[in-house]
Amino acid sequence: MHKKKSKSSNIVNQRTTSKEKKLHDENLFRIITEQSPDIIFVTNKESVILYVNPAIEKYLGLKADDMIGSVRFDLIHPDDLIPIRNASNILFSDINAPVKQTEVRLRHKDGSWRTFDAVASKIMHNDVIEKIIVNLRDITEHKKIEDRLRNYSEQLKSINENLAEGMVYQINSGKNGNLRDFTYLSTAVERLHGLKMEEAIHNSKLIYKQIIEEDIISLIEAEANAFRNKAKLNIEVRVRMPSGEIKWRQFLAVPHTNANGDLIWDGIEIDITEHKKAEEKLLKSEKKFASIFHLHPNPMAISDVITQKFIDVNNAYTCWTGYSREELIGVSVQDLHLWVNQEDREKINATLAMDGEVNDIEIMVRQKNSNIRNVLFSARFIEIEQERYLLSLAQDITESRKIEEELRESEAKLRKIFEGSNDGIFLFDMENMKYIIYNQAFLNMLGYTGDELKALTVQDIHPREELPLAFKQIQLLKEGKEAAGHHTVFKKKDGSFCFADISTSIIEVSGKNYILAINKDITEQMKMEEELRKDKMSLEQKNIALTELLEHIERTKNQIKEDIAINIEGSIIPVLEKLQLKNVSPEYLAVLRRHLNELTSPFGRAIAQRSTKLSSKEIEICNLIKGGLNTKEISGLLNVSSLTVAKHRRNIRTKLNISGKDKSLTAYLKSI
Repeated sequence: MHKKKSKSSNIVNQRTTSKEKKLHDENLFRIITEQSPDIIFVTNKESVILYVNPAIEKYLGLKADDMIGSVRFDLIHPDDLIPIRNASNILFSDINAPVKQTEVRLRHKDGSWRTFDAVASKIMHNDVIEKIIVNLRDITEHKKIEDRLRNYSEQLKSINENLAEGMVYQINSGKNGNLRDFTYLSTAVERLHGLKMEEAIHNSKLIYKQIIEEDIISLIEAEANAFRNKAKLNIEVRVRMPSGEIKWRQFLAVPHTNANGDLIWDGIEIDITEHKKAEEKLLKSEKKFASIFHLHPNPMAISDVITQKFIDVNNAYTCWTGYSREELIGVSVQDLHLWVNQEDREKINATLAMDGEVNDIEIMVRQKNSNIRNVLFSARFIEIEQERYLLSLAQDITESRKIEEELRESEAKLRKIFEGSNDGIFLFDMENMKYIIYNQAFLNMLGYTGDELKALTVQDIHPREELPLAFKQIQLLKEGKEAAGHHTVFKKKDGSFCFADISTSIIEVSGKNYILAINKDITEQMKMEEELRKDKMSLEQKNIALTELLEHIERTKNQIKEDIAINIEGSIIPVLEKLQLKNVSPEYLAVLRRHLNELTSPFGRAIAQRSTKLSSKEIEICNLIKGGLNTKEISGLLNVSSLTVAKHRRNIRTKLNISGKDKSLTAYLKSI
């Protein structure tokens, strides 16, 4: 099951990689769009705004976050609404519809209307039009300028009052072009230059002095060139305001000759500072893109759309293909024979032509050393300096494919182990309390078929008294706590019970947690333990009975001893006393008395147990020695010589293993 989990984790990792790539594309899109000076928004078929960049706040005074998720037809001028809706319907209904471009008026937050040049195109996925992306370029001021220049004579006053980012001027350069006398200045000169109109119109040098030194040279050259050619003047320069702040200005002027033969310039000065800042931001964005391009860990390349020759490649591309940068730039893919299958190339070209991009198409690519690699290929069209190029990215999945094959082999091995295990194994869904996967051993334990077990729950295969423990274990695992292995009881299909040692753990499959349980059938073991328990109980009962019997024997033995002692004392001792009166040997009578007194003592048995080699005569002598008689007394009592008794004493010491030891035979015998 561990290998199965690894495969599931691999599938999750692949999906995660795809999501990360999509997220990377979205982040790149946001980086570019959020730096754009134009309004860019994305809408779906229901006209719900899915994304809009921050530029909308600059031009319409609206927050981008407030716009997302809304439908804002109320922002469109009533006269422009129907054409806009028609264009949207065409883009969503016709996959072959071209890019739509039109002018549209949108209402500012303050209620004013601004004119935009709108360019809309569709975003497709799997041949389905999902979204429309619209680029809005604010041409309000340009429209105003065009209208005012076109109606200069009639609307000069209106221009002066309404031109928000510029001023109108007229300058007389004389017959030789050396004059710079203003014949007209709009009041906007105060805002654009911080000068009083009366001062500036009488002294044009006040304005010219504000132009940065490097730029004044360019302006003089441009004016001289326009004077010679009687051509339109169009130049951008920097000016230093009285506050010290640097601003950008664009001068547009058209020449004509008056009745005196003097060359008159009707012109307009426009504040383009914000546009320049936007251009600078865009330039920085392009630099960021270049940094991302060259530092990206995956091979990336930019190629010419028509010739398919490489324009640029990143370091990862050169390392991966084995070609140097010099070998790649200016050379086409076909020249290097990178494509293994031309069918892949044709498929990608067809997809690019239709959708404008391809994503994660698996192909095979040939490296310089002729090695073939499996690749996920992605590409899309980009614009660089108004030229169209193809940006491509390759993700080498050769090793992943090898790992997948190894995982498939491992899974097959794991399946054999799973199915061949003698222990019952199952995968349990904690949400619906169902058994998802199980091996044949588990089915055999319970006596169900696979289809029957799928329909059962915990309550169906456990006795009622086992359910609290089963649910407790499940809850512990749900909470991420460790559930210790334990005994459990299963209710079989035939109504009987089987016992099992169950061990459980949590495994994750496709992002979801399941319980993996391994059950060792201990039913026969439990039966044997029960039989052993009964046998043990029976033995304990028999042991109790035997103990009672031994105690009874001991009591009987003690009673016999007491009876013998009483009989000796009452019957035999008096006889001995009478025999003593009849002149029987006193020593013999003393010995006889001691022997009778010791009749119930364990000495005889003890001396016999010490050595089975003692003869009866030797045992008799041992009794006399223990009774305190010496060799002479024993020889006289037994009517044998002292030498014979001494010999017996030596034999006794040898047989009792005390020969040669500094130990008294008498003391030894008394200690027994």
